[in-house]
Amino acid sequence: MKRRQLLIITAIALLITGCGGFNSNNVAIEADTAPAAEATQETLQSEPEAEPEPEEPEDTYELAYPYEEQLAVISDNSDLWELTEEDMEVFSPFIDHGYAIDDLDRDGYLEVIKTFWGDETKLYQTSIYETTDDKALCEWKMDAFRALDVEPCLSDVDSVYIIEDEDAKYMVYATVRESADAYWGMNTFYRMFIEDNTITLEEIKDGEQSWYFGNEKERFSWFKDVTAESLLVSYEKKYYRDERDTTGLYTAYLNGEAEAIMDCEFEDYDAEADYPIYDYKYIDCGSDGEYELLVFARSDPDMLPAKLSFVIKEAGGKLYIRYITYVEAERREGNISEQGFVGEFGKGGADLAIYDYGFLDADARYHFFYKMHYFLTVNDFDFGDDVEIDMEEWKDTQLMVYILSEDMKDSEHIYYHYTYTGSKKYYENDNVFKNTLEEAGFKTYTEKEIKKILSDRAKEIGLDPSIRND
Repeated sequence: MKRRQLLIITAIALLITGCGGFNSNNVAIEADTAPAAEATQETLQSEPEAEPEPEEPEDTYELAYPYEEQLAVISDNSDLWELTEEDMEVFSPFIDHGYAIDDLDRDGYLEVIKTFWGDETKLYQTSIYETTDDKALCEWKMDAFRALDVEPCLSDVDSVYIIEDEDAKYMVYATVRESADAYWGMNTFYRMFIEDNTITLEEIKDGEQSWYFGNEKERFSWFKDVTAESLLVSYEKKYYRDERDTTGLYTAYLNGEAEAIMDCEFEDYDAEADYPIYDYKYIDCGSDGEYELLVFARSDPDMLPAKLSFVIKEAGGKLYIRYITYVEAERREGNISEQGFVGEFGKGGADLAIYDYGFLDADARYHFFYKMHYFLTVNDFDFGDDVEIDMEEWKDTQLMVYILSEDMKDSEHIYYHYTYTGSKKYYENDNVFKNTLEEAGFKTYTEKEIKKILSDRAKEIGLDPSIRND
């Protein structure tokens, strides 16, 4: 029975169960309202009994022959699917590659997926090889992929969904750009049908796309080093232990076998919510050679959809969540570098951008660097009731407010810098913008002065200049 049919039957079953519950409530009232109960007894008895809720069919999927033997076939024929120099010459410069074990068409025969990419536009090429009954490998026909100007990348787990429809099981994914010549572009979504080891594609129209994203995402377990262990880990859809994970705790966390204790403040964090992981990387906060785990996760479906990043620190044989920020959310986003520099961005309105900068030390503890409010037009800044400005004259003026204290009311550590597109001499003493601001009590600083102030601030808090990215 296909997924869409199951959803319909479940809805009907809930309606039936609800009616049964309503009748039970009537029976419960019967002791106190005997006359009314007697009047309706015949009606109640004549109502048909609710049919039992249909049972979901068992998953009858099974491998054609044991996975150990199929993995051995894949390993023994690695010369057919491992990356070659010819592959690397397809893209110049070559960037990266990955392998994964799966059974995409659910026919009982395992496949090894090879994906590699290169160039700054991230062009991809994917090949798939499937085990056979005679203990060999056959290559899938990927002509549909090759015909696209930009091939999809199956290693992008954020764009692959598994669909069970009334007619077929297929995957849905997106290309990143409209053409190989475009660095950015709109996503194009496709259904990927698999039959007789051949892939065919069907583009999904705009009005159809939203339905698919409620379905299950396929999670591949990617590896690069071809070993018996990596093949098994990929087949089990687990994360492979990286050499930077010296105790195995980070890998256990990724595989859902260990928990991390919340050890920081993040107002939107829900301890009861589920945050499914879609990517991760290792970072070295404090540049001390002891790595932290940076996990990228999605928010709970019941919450506002968002992507977040969690910095996990191992200490004393336990894991702690030491920092959380948004990777992508409505009006908010952030980034954590490989050395632990944190940059966050938010929209305070149509003409106000807010930047927050800080860094994580060797213990992955956050240190505030500075906040900057960027007013795209100085007209939006509140100078107070005593300041009058000519809206037309000031229309091309932008204001940057640098705040070097976590206390927003600490006026001694707030610095003002403005720019004006009409002149490069806007800090001369007779400048109307400078005079107006300073007469109102807002001392202004040149770009050179601001750089010196921030540099001194970095030294004060122990921020290594080499990791700054503000």
